[in-house]
Amino acid sequence: MSSDHFDYVLVGGRLQNCLVALALFARQPEARVALVEKSDALAGNHTWCFHADDVRGAGDILEPLTEYRWDGYEVRFPRLRRSLESPYAGVSSERVRDVVTEAFANRPESCLLLRSEAR
Repeated sequence: MSSDHFDYVLVGGRLQNCLVALALFARQPEARVALVEKSDALAGNHTWCFHADDVRGAGDILEPLTEYRWDGYEVRFPRLRRSLESPYAGVSSERVRDVVTEAFANRPESCLLLRSEAR
């Protein structure tokens, strides 16, 4: 870490703040960002799925995170079946962790603080 001054300090390393950090890096490349997480890893242990239509405008942020893709899917209930042609995608904690850790490693003016607490 080259500085103890940051433009943004994000407290908590779950999905939301990981996405905020990636968006800041993409849209404000000069921003100095600190991400503080009390555990030893980012993003917990989850899989997140989303509909492409629900995240319009965030494709550049989500693209490197996306591990799984489906062109459509089928929803089934006992008396109903419906096929949807909306693209659907999935993101794992491991992938979020890898992408965000690499993004911070490539920005020496920013800092990823694991096993740390904000006060």
